[in-house]
Amino acid sequence: MSAQTVVLLGSPWRGAAAWLRDANRRSWLVRILVVLALVVAAYHYTLLTLLRTMLYETPLAYLGLVPFMSLGMALLLAPQRVGEPAIHDRQVDYIVGLPLIGLALAVTTLLPARLSTMFWIWRIDLLSLPVFVAGLVATVCGVRALWRVRLSIGVLLLAWPLPYSYLLTHWLDGFTASTIAAVRSSLNVLHVAEALQGPDGLFRVVSHGQPYVVSIASACSGVDGLVGFLLVALPLMTLVRGPRWRKALWLTIGLLLVWALNVVRIMLILQAGQKWGERVAISGLHPVVGLLLFGVGLVLLVLLMPLLGLRMDPRRPARGHATADHQAAARPLRFHGRAAAGLATVLVPTLLLAAANAGMAQYSLVASDLGAPRLVSFSTSVAQVPGFSERTLANYPWAGRFFGSGSDWTRYLYLPSDAAADAPPITVDVVRADSLDALTAYGVEDCYSFHHYDLRGTTSVDLGGGITGNAISYRAEGEGWEAQYWIWPVRHAGHTSYERIVLLIPTGSGGLSADGPRPNSDPLRGLGLGVYAAARRAPAGGIPMDSRSTQAYLAGFGRLLVDNRDAVPTAAR
Repeated sequence: MSAQTVVLLGSPWRGAAAWLRDANRRSWLVRILVVLALVVAAYHYTLLTLLRTMLYETPLAYLGLVPFMSLGMALLLAPQRVGEPAIHDRQVDYIVGLPLIGLALAVTTLLPARLSTMFWIWRIDLLSLPVFVAGLVATVCGVRALWRVRLSIGVLLLAWPLPYSYLLTHWLDGFTASTIAAVRSSLNVLHVAEALQGPDGLFRVVSHGQPYVVSIASACSGVDGLVGFLLVALPLMTLVRGPRWRKALWLTIGLLLVWALNVVRIMLILQAGQKWGERVAISGLHPVVGLLLFGVGLVLLVLLMPLLGLRMDPRRPARGHATADHQAAARPLRFHGRAAAGLATVLVPTLLLAAANAGMAQYSLVASDLGAPRLVSFSTSVAQVPGFSERTLANYPWAGRFFGSGSDWTRYLYLPSDAAADAPPITVDVVRADSLDALTAYGVEDCYSFHHYDLRGTTSVDLGGGITGNAISYRAEGEGWEAQYWIWPVRHAGHTSYERIVLLIPTGSGGLSADGPRPNSDPLRGLGLGVYAAARRAPAGGIPMDSRSTQAYLAGFGRLLVDNRDAVPTAAR
């Protein structure tokens, strides 16, 4: 090895060593690593679900890239620069940072009990993530650092799947149809397959005399590539300098290029299937060619930037002249040993958030990582509860007047399988509606009040799977009744609907223990349930003593019902 080679190889290491010899720089590096470790610890399950989305064949598979893009942007934007405010007061850091951390903790511990499964369906945990990160950066690194990396923290909001799911619900079918039409037109030039009649996107491929059918489903239409491109391009635009109209033109060209490359991908798969057979095309080429072409498209778009008058520059120019105060603000800031106090301040809420975040794994029983319902509706498959047999009592066709067209209200009766057991049957009312607002507008308590029932008490019950049951004790026409109800999302006829399950039984019933699986005993979950129950007891108080054994019986049955619901087949999610 030549001396010149040794010098070239040694230069980066010597530069890094010289950079690290500066005490202030070492301090900032340690702070960045501490913030990263605390975020991973506090939101480990949330981040894991984002990473798992990259393994799915779904339009939202690229959401797992968002944390990495946010981290990369933070590293580019973090260095101090001339012209930023000369804020050196650690009290300001705490005044800004600690309330943000407290807000994230409150959202994560209190809202799950109030929102029940909708907390995970709406993925509220992902909304609290940037709030917590902002609080950590302000507390550990200072508000100046928070101001510099504000855009990278805001990028974390792009990982929230709910807006994408809403848009895809109203737009995906039309986009899939345009992709199918483009493939049909391409087959007029390249005769590698035959388009079958109908709008379903079916194509017949013949390889060595053996025909097989290929389907272009919504997951293969290329919408995942468009979502992935926007997730990469929108943060990138914050680091690019140039006129806004040029940025908009670059984004438009990028969307068209990514869509066109997906049509190329489909044609390559069809051609490979014609030449080498279905196994090579579907099992070999299909999983990798899309990612390769997506990468090629990104490289081409980066090379296109200079031609459109755009340049990559994460540095923001200073405004005005560099005064002495500005020069002081640009220097790395010493905290005079008080960084340890800031770290100790955030450790306790971080540990509490980590415990609450770990408890969110229970939502996997009823919803996927992206918040899609896992359960089928009662009308598709009636719940089979161990130790009970069920039969349909009635169906109420007038439910549509209250809950909208297509809604359904069916009453079931669950009887203990052991006829000799001294246990009463449980009446189960199942109301399904396409709109969650329809179910909440006509709530159970409102209905009972409208009929002048006497509400004796209410409380909240943990039924497992992140489901919060609402327990009600009331009297109707001189007879005592106990009820528990909850609302959860289900899949019905290919789309998301909502079911309200109401369990009914006379007060004082009992005799057979309906011991369902014990729910998560996380104390933070219990705290949230306690706060929610206290808020709900205002008009009536807690459950009376003479009703508690019956309510416990209903809760055990509810846990059995929750734990034994049928899930949507994986291919249909």
